[in-house]
Amino acid sequence: MSEKHEEPEVEAEEVLEQANPVAVALALGRKRRAPKADTGADPKVDAFLDEQTRLLRLQSEHLHEQRDLQLAHLRVRRWKDRLSISLQGLTVLVGVLVLGVVAALAVDAANYRGLEVEAFYTPPGFAASGMDGRTLAARVTDRLSDMDAHSESFRARASYETNWNGDIKIEVPETGVSIGEFRHYLREWLGHPTRITGEASRVTQGISLTVRADNAPGFVISGPEADVDKLVQQAAEKLFGATQPYQYSKWLEHQGRTDEALAVARDLAVNGSRQEQAWAWAQVSNLLGLRGDFAGAVAGAKRALEYDPHLVIGWANLAFNEAALGHEDDALTHMIIGQSHLEHASPREIEPRSRRLTLPYNAAMLYSMAGGWRDAAAKWNEVAGLPDFQSSESGARMFYADALARDHDASASRAARLALSHPDVDASVDFFDDFRENEKDAAPEYFEAAEVGDWNAALDIETRAIATSLTQGPLGLNIRERFLLPRLAYAQARLGDFAAANATIAQTPSDCDLCLRTRARIAGLERNWATADALFAQAVGRAPSIPTALVDWAQVLLARGDAADAARKAQFATLASSHNPDANEIWGEALLAQHDASAAAGKLAAASKDAPRWGRNHLMWAHALLQTGDRAGARLQLLSARGMDLSPGDRSQVEQMLMTAR
Repeated sequence: MSEKHEEPEVEAEEVLEQANPVAVALALGRKRRAPKADTGADPKVDAFLDEQTRLLRLQSEHLHEQRDLQLAHLRVRRWKDRLSISLQGLTVLVGVLVLGVVAALAVDAANYRGLEVEAFYTPPGFAASGMDGRTLAARVTDRLSDMDAHSESFRARASYETNWNGDIKIEVPETGVSIGEFRHYLREWLGHPTRITGEASRVTQGISLTVRADNAPGFVISGPEADVDKLVQQAAEKLFGATQPYQYSKWLEHQGRTDEALAVARDLAVNGSRQEQAWAWAQVSNLLGLRGDFAGAVAGAKRALEYDPHLVIGWANLAFNEAALGHEDDALTHMIIGQSHLEHASPREIEPRSRRLTLPYNAAMLYSMAGGWRDAAAKWNEVAGLPDFQSSESGARMFYADALARDHDASASRAARLALSHPDVDASVDFFDDFRENEKDAAPEYFEAAEVGDWNAALDIETRAIATSLTQGPLGLNIRERFLLPRLAYAQARLGDFAAANATIAQTPSDCDLCLRTRARIAGLERNWATADALFAQAVGRAPSIPTALVDWAQVLLARGDAADAARKAQFATLASSHNPDANEIWGEALLAQHDASAAAGKLAAASKDAPRWGRNHLMWAHALLQTGDRAGARLQLLSARGMDLSPGDRSQVEQMLMTAR
């Protein structure tokens, strides 16, 4: 902007300087003579002075008008200057915005991983039959989009080495200069799109379809023209497997084609990048678990962690498959590590919806391992209320019923179980399907029967479950040996058939924690105390972080009259899990046997916090309160127990004590 010098304003003094000097002199002379006597007026002088006065007045008025015009001119020029500055600022702003848009497009292009499908080449005759190149490309694109949408995984898409981000489209050439064409140019230059091309031709047997990804060798699929849909599906699968091998393995898994999925995962585990190898081994682990090869699944998870020690799914697979083998302490340790990694996992590693569900799922598993069944039930209920992810809802509802039963609330468990689509949980094929998906044991019917002392019903339930397991191949064999047979053997022992119980438990593997504890419990029921102590000591040594063996040992010690040692074992169990109601209950019974009724009442009250619907616990609490002299409190507990699940013997005690506690 050019600058101009402003003209100075004319002040009043300047007007005087421009007046006629003669008129000024006459006026001043007359002023000096004014005090003296008037010497007479000169008409000509007066007229001259009047004229000069009039001229000065006119000049003053003109100067005021000129001053107003100059001020107005300055105001206009000031607004013009402001407008000029604003236009310059707007020009700069537009430039910055343009640069910002270009930068944003460049960043978008650099991160672009989409899939672009060009119209296939077809001979002229194809168009007449409705199969021109664009139609064939559209069909392949539709199949690829469908496969991409149905390959859901725990893994976030951003972690894939070749990630389409769900962006799959047919490439349509644009003409002229446009934002779309400029964006396409940037993506081609800076991005990493996967380009699909292909051609079709008629051959003797019908149609030959060739498809390729980028510059890789093409896949040739041939068949009758009537089977064009099958040919398109085969072409899409070839392309999906070549460009998205991990997702292709997940898609095959969800289609029930486990062997094919495993072959794809194994190939990626050998030939992929280090990042892809870690995920591929995790998928190998997952697929082996689905087949019932839990030892192989454990080995696969360990290989995944060799490539990436922070891989959440590696730790989860390791924990779940160790649990499926009955290796409880190892499962707990790995689950704790995995949960810690999951809490700090990046959204680029774990799919957010899956992470939201897996956090309470893993927490439920941790509570279950520690015997905190009430907390586990709450977490399973939380999982069941979240959007379904790979059959999570049905599994969570089944585990919810199981946790309620193990928390000594058979009635609530039964109600939850009967609401399921397969209420005969323990013996149904659906249970084995849920175990296959979750590597998690559940037996609500068995524990409902055990809670009310109906061991004949428990025996029948396990007998039917074992019959179903015989139809389930390797998966059924693992579940039968490590979960079903131990429960069957214990039911046989509770019914007094020790020969059958020992024969049944002998069929179980030696590395199974439940199997080892069951051997010890059977020995205790047989009153073979030395064998029971030796087996329990071995069980505690195998799983020192799990309180269950200590609780079971305390029960056997109490049965043989060693209340002091029973109390010590129960106390150690509470150190392993402060929310295990069984540990506090047996501790309370042991203290009661030592005539420390006040302390016993405290432990039984603690057990009630974690198992509020446990009828026997309220019965024993009433015993303790009666010994302290609190008859009113004892009656309150007995009335509570009367409305809960009880064995026939315990229910008889409740009724007798109510009569004496009035």
